[in-house]
Amino acid sequence: METTGEYLKEYGYLSSPESNRKAVKLNEGITMFQKFNGLKETGRLNPVTMEQMNKPRCGMHERMDLMENEKISTRTLTHKIPRRRRWGKSRIFYKVHNFPYSGLHPTLVRKEIRRAFRLWEGAANIEFVELAQDEYRMVDINISFESGEHGDNAAFGSTIGNVAAHAYFPDHPYYRGNIHFDNSRLWTAYNLTEINLFQAACHEIGHALGLDHSRFPESVMFMNLHSKLEENFQLHPDDIKGIRNLYGSRRGGNGSMMPHSRTTNTRMPKVLRLSTTPRSSTDDLMSPRERISGDKIKVDVDLPELGTTVTNFWNCFQFSYNPETSKKANNCFAKNALGLLYSIKM
Repeated sequence: METTGEYLKEYGYLSSPESNRKAVKLNEGITMFQKFNGLKETGRLNPVTMEQMNKPRCGMHERMDLMENEKISTRTLTHKIPRRRRWGKSRIFYKVHNFPYSGLHPTLVRKEIRRAFRLWEGAANIEFVELAQDEYRMVDINISFESGEHGDNAAFGSTIGNVAAHAYFPDHPYYRGNIHFDNSRLWTAYNLTEINLFQAACHEIGHALGLDHSRFPESVMFMNLHSKLEENFQLHPDDIKGIRNLYGSRRGGNGSMMPHSRTTNTRMPKVLRLSTTPRSSTDDLMSPRERISGDKIKVDVDLPELGTTVTNFWNCFQFSYNPETSKKANNCFAKNALGLLYSIKM
């Protein structure tokens, strides 16, 4: 009972009760929690309610002040937020500062986080730009994997509730836009037994953009992180309403994933120049004339974004490297940690 009371108080369902009304207040808090989560409102801590409380969740508290306002629909809370809690610009820079100890490879981590940003980008008038770890310019959204106490008085492992990640609003006085993932978790991109990084990142990015929790269980901004991998994961109408209230609408955007396939464009698209592409800590730019050595390697290509074109590329293996061919290339891009080498002709 004491742990339940601490949980309800931590996330906004229960104020500090007087000792003689503690049991009454606890029942009221449980009822409020059940109401917010769409459960049967019994006021008792039944197994269904306990299961909901134990699910992996975000560390942000719920907005009970809005739910108690009878003039506001109890099913549409996300968009009832002040416009001052937003970034005062449409181009937002983010940086991934480190990577999880176990589980996903750094390249895949960046790819999944990039996908999460694209989901929000497709629904509102905002654009996200990733900065390299060695690029020192003003960053808006800082993303990191943290363990235990990490300097913001919200230590992982010691907080109330099964908190797997937390984030801060753009108007926070100290940590604005910061997103922290619990480094003790096994983050995943594919399996169904651990927390999906892409789906969790979508949720925390929503907070970093200024959104509160939603009462729709299907919403990206629902308090529990989506641990089950969903094939058609996309923004809920409540999420879209909230983000557009802050940043306006993007023509043709509906919150679904931006397509990877190339489309015909009557205008000349921009050309990818790898010498100016942000690099991760595992990426290196090499001269085409540098010697190739090592075992046979598997080459996998992460296609560039829409609107980008590469004239030609060669997959270089130890047994097929041709110096004459590589002399024609403008850039040679190696990803050492993955054993990849790309020769690019613009």
